[in-house]
Amino acid sequence: MKKIIFLFFFVLMSFSNSYAQNSYEAFKDSINKKLELLSHYPQTLYEGNWADFDPDSLSSVVATDITKYLKSEGFTNFKIEDFPLIEHVKTENNQFETLIVGYHCGGSAGWIPHSIIIKHTKDKPLIYNIEAETYFYEFHQLKNELYLCIGASPGSGICRGYSVFAIDFSKDTAQFKPVFNGKYAFYLCNSDITFDDEENILSIYIDFLPYKDEDETYETYLKEHNYTYFSVEYDSQKDEQNPAVVFKSKFDGEKFVTPNN
Repeated sequence: MKKIIFLFFFVLMSFSNSYAQNSYEAFKDSINKKLELLSHYPQTLYEGNWADFDPDSLSSVVATDITKYLKSEGFTNFKIEDFPLIEHVKTENNQFETLIVGYHCGGSAGWIPHSIIIKHTKDKPLIYNIEAETYFYEFHQLKNELYLCIGASPGSGICRGYSVFAIDFSKDTAQFKPVFNGKYAFYLCNSDITFDDEENILSIYIDFLPYKDEDETYETYLKEHNYTYFSVEYDSQKDEQNPAVVFKSKFDGEKFVTPNN
């Protein structure tokens, strides 16, 4: 009797594994075909077929399909190497990883990314489909499950786009938190962004702000964009004649404020 029961479960497990593998193969083929279509988008512009092609919708469909699959089937069969057109980023501590799908727009804005953020916990990985055109690559804990998320965003020929988001990962869906003067994110061009986890200081080294008038002060520029939670400082360590401009802000436990507040 025991042999019969063992044989039954063995056959059942073999069937389940075979079904899961076949399901994964079908999923993989479907995703890779859609990604291939996205990769050809710039070519459709020159062929005059752009009216029949909505890359934003297709990119969103791909991200949604991946998110649903991972939430339903997990990571047992999933291998990122099976999807050569998906970008993959992991943090040094392996707490976060990001899967990025997207397409090249064919213009100066460049690549239009769509991120799926995976947060690893002691229980199970949590998967978040982020509705934002941002390539997230860096995460800093602000408090509890609220994180400062740094990424790259579409720009232009004179603007390398960068963005910073405040995202709460405590629920099944990501919650954007308005910690930047009532907004949950901000964007800047041509910047080097760092965050001091011990001091809770956000520092942004400015290379060149293409949309700032030459005779306009940095303070005025920040005020016009409602970025008044930044102070303006100058770092002359590298070049005393032309010190680097640094925007600095501090997280006070609830929101970002100028460091002297």
